Amino acid sequence: MRLNYANSFYRKDTPEDGGGVELITRQVGELKTLIQSGQQKTATDIQSVQSSVTEVKTSVTEMKSEQEELRKEINIIKAKSGRSSIIQKAADVNFNDRVKELVIENGEQLKAMAAGSLKSHSFRIQVKDVADTTAPNSLTGNYPKEYAQDIISMPSRKTHLRSLFGVGPTSERTYTYYREKPVEGGVASQNPEGAVKSKIKFNLEEVDANVKTIAGFTVISRQLLNNLPGTWSFLQKRMPELYYREEDRQLFSGTGLNGELSGLLAAIATGASTKTDLLLKVMATIAEIEDTDEDVNTLLFRPTDYMNLLETATLNKPDVIVIDPTTGRLTVAGVPAYKSTAVPAGTGVIGDFNMGADILQLTALNVAISLEDDNNFQKNAATVRVEAEVAFPIFRPGAFRKISMTTTP
Repeated sequence: MRLNYANSFYRKDTPEDGGGVELITRQVGELKTLIQSGQQKTATDIQSVQSSVTEVKTSVTEMKSEQEELRKEINIIKAKSGRSSIIQKAADVNFNDRVKELVIENGEQLKAMAAGSLKSHSFRIQVKDVADTTAPNSLTGNYPKEYAQDIISMPSRKTHLRSLFGVGPTSERTYTYYREKPVEGGVASQNPEGAVKSKIKFNLEEVDANVKTIAGFTVISRQLLNNLPGTWSFLQKRMPELYYREEDRQLFSGTGLNGELSGLLAAIATGASTKTDLLLKVMATIAEIEDTDEDVNTLLFRPTDYMNLLETATLNKPDVIVIDPTTGRLTVAGVPAYKSTAVPAGTGVIGDFNMGADILQLTALNVAISLEDDNNFQKNAATVRVEAEVAFPIFRPGAFRKISMTTTP
């Protein structure tokens, strides 16, 4: 508003206005009122701006408090696992970057508030949630591992044939023995007195049992041998087992050709019994062998055939069998029965395993390691070998019989 002070001051009489002095006084009052009103409005605007600034400061303080709480939680995780640096970095970058973006987006409004031309302005900072602390989100690599000290191997055969036969040494590659055949003549009474006594002719045959080499090897890197726990103990356990399995096969089914032993099954006769009951067949075969004055001390079956025999005996002849309370082993007519997967399925072997045959060793089973085999030095490898040199003389083929176990009761 513009006031014309000069004109009003020199007017001596203005009845409408009440005179010059009164007019000036009134206009000065109006001016003061206008100024006071402007000042009050300005104070109100300033207070509003200050209030807006306070709200912004409060929001920033709250955000800083929330960020501090987030830092504390992350530090707790870091203290527990030692792997939270990735999470902390992600949280800081995420929050700081978002604040910068919002300041830039609302720059004009913030300037206007600072200049007083804008009473208030608000905006919200939304920070993306930090991902859960899980292995896929937070872990580089794998969880720490605890390694077993032993390698879990395939199951071993429960009964090997060398635990049933006698095992002894030999000093040469051929073991020769003489076996008696049926005699001619015999002992008889002298009749009449002065007559020529009965003449006896003994018949012997020479039998050679040749030593055979049974062996195998594996090549393994020295790094694996040194760094994988239990590797050497695994090889020391498994390689003999593989040897014994091949020895079992040759002791039973070897052909005598191509470096193999001559096996038992080809050298012995089949039991004469035609009984359909398995238990009765076994008993008849025991009697057949004992009728030749041989001893019978072992019944040997595959586990499935052993159980079939036990089932048959339990159902039909429970009084003929005995179960050893200590070993749980079945005995038939006083002869213990053994089970082994070395026996071909459907076949049983009955006889004198103590005196009927032996395993003779020129070189006992051994496991050896060499770092200089072939080009091991170049490859940083090791060769592990298992080996034994054995012969298998079957002294008394008549002390054994093989029978079929496929007959059902």
